[in-house]
Amino acid sequence: MGQSNETTQKQLMYKDNQGDAFTVVDVIHLQHSLGKDMISWPSNTLKQKQNEPTLDQYDTCLIAYNNILIQITRISKTKPLELQHMKTKISAVTDYLKKELD
Repeated sequence: MGQSNETTQKQLMYKDNQGDAFTVVDVIHLQHSLGKDMISWPSNTLKQKQNEPTLDQYDTCLIAYNNILIQITRISKTKPLELQHMKTKISAVTDYLKKELD
């Protein structure tokens, strides 16, 4: 299938209540299903391989839900991100997808 000029991506940005961190959610529509799976959540591996404190202020994961890819990115301006906050974001997104698309 050839390329199209039709937009297949939306981006949402949320500021955490404390004002230090942002969550960016990219939603990408594909023509074919990739199943329902977490494709990538490399943050812990990345932090172990590189001894760089700044990496503690960045986290991202990629989820496939049928023909939709969702990338969740969290960025903190000043302090390390808590793993539990990313887990909460992932759960909120997947719960929404299950409710709306199943």
